[in-house]
Amino acid sequence: AQRLADRISVFPLVPNRADDFQQGLDGFLREARFLAQLNHQNIVRIKTFFKANGTAYMVMDYYEGMNGEEYFRRKGILTEQEALQVFNPILNGLKEVHGLGILHRDIKPENLYITKTGRPLLLDFGTARQELNQRSRHFTVVLTRGFAPPEQYSEKGKQGVWSDIYAIGATLYYLTTGKIPADALDRSHEDKFIPPNQLNPNLSVAFSDAVSQCLQLRPEKRPNSIQNLETLLGKSRSTAQPVPYQAVAAAKVQQAVSVKREMSCPKCKIQNQIPTGADLQQLRCGKCESFLLPKSHILVECKRCNSKNKVSTTENNPALWCGKCNSVLGI
Repeated sequence: AQRLADRISVFPLVPNRADDFQQGLDGFLREARFLAQLNHQNIVRIKTFFKANGTAYMVMDYYEGMNGEEYFRRKGILTEQEALQVFNPILNGLKEVHGLGILHRDIKPENLYITKTGRPLLLDFGTARQELNQRSRHFTVVLTRGFAPPEQYSEKGKQGVWSDIYAIGATLYYLTTGKIPADALDRSHEDKFIPPNQLNPNLSVAFSDAVSQCLQLRPEKRPNSIQNLETLLGKSRSTAQPVPYQAVAAAKVQQAVSVKREMSCPKCKIQNQIPTGADLQQLRCGKCESFLLPKSHILVECKRCNSKNKVSTTENNPALWCGKCNSVLGI
């Protein structure tokens, strides 16, 4: 489809696809009608929907707050518990969405929202499609690289609940490591997937395994429902304490290290195991996340633009973003 000269009205670009256009239009309105019935506190509410200008619209509630990307940039890498506090209510709402046969198809940090009162929301159902369409199983190709599963790259890709689950895993990966997963098509050619707990050793094995399972390239290897995903993520709350966080570049974290000594945290006095070869000036306490060496600031080099950034060692949540290129610092 395309717009007329008025840049508002919409019409089918290819005459012999007019039936498909009408089917999509009808489906959009049908899905809006279903979503308007939802009244879940963690799913954006559809207030009304209507046809105009040869197409259709849905009107959603407006909320004051910030999206998940902005929240992440201000707060820095989230702990496992913080990420689950954001996602657990949203997962509960997604169960109702999927129960209507609706797929979101664009779950990513920008489509999460934290209101001024701290309530997490899932936004933007503009790309949502009904999963069980009796006439056609074709889906328009709408995706965000790094967060979309491989089946979403094709109109005929077999999309389902498992597709949203891939995007959930990618979003949790990003929020807890600061890294966007490699593009699914690139991974299909050569998969160099790095489990999240190798980038952030402060994550539990159970949480890392759950996120990694969500990001499996083959749909049948992912959790097949939100309930199953909740079960996997629930296990992370009952596992042993994670190893202390090592503030080192991700490339170095991938290598196995052996523990040779311990260092007491000057703030909370807990003993932290120190890996061989670790940069002592950048190590944080595994409990309170204070720097183990009593310095007010350290200089951290950005791995992307090589600029030096001054990072506070006295703040609980120092900024972990490069002041020049805005990349996540390699610490």
